[in-house]
Amino acid sequence: FSDKHVTLATVALGNDELLNTLVAKRRDMKTLRGLLPKGVNISDEEALDGIVLNEHNRRLAEEKQRSCFAKLAGITITPLLRALGFCLTEDVIWKRVKATNTKIKELEQKEY
Repeated sequence: FSDKHVTLATVALGNDELLNTLVAKRRDMKTLRGLLPKGVNISDEEALDGIVLNEHNRRLAEEKQRSCFAKLAGITITPLLRALGFCLTEDVIWKRVKATNTKIKELEQKEY
């Protein structure tokens, strides 16, 4: 069990916003883990900045090599899906995680 990370949240009246934010962060980190190469240490936030940037650049280079049909889908269907919260890229999810971290720190300071 030494490689497992446990997050503890106490349930108190009025801390539902904090709990919902923690759940959202966990969901985003799980999604991010699936988009990044296997074996990446997602607990090292400083290293993740560089890893996410590298993956973003790699994905953009791959997109340039796509077929005409794939490019057409990329400019029509993909933006619609992203607007609905689907098919988000690693850089978008990482920015959302960092914003969530800031919100969690603020919520932890509140008295419940």
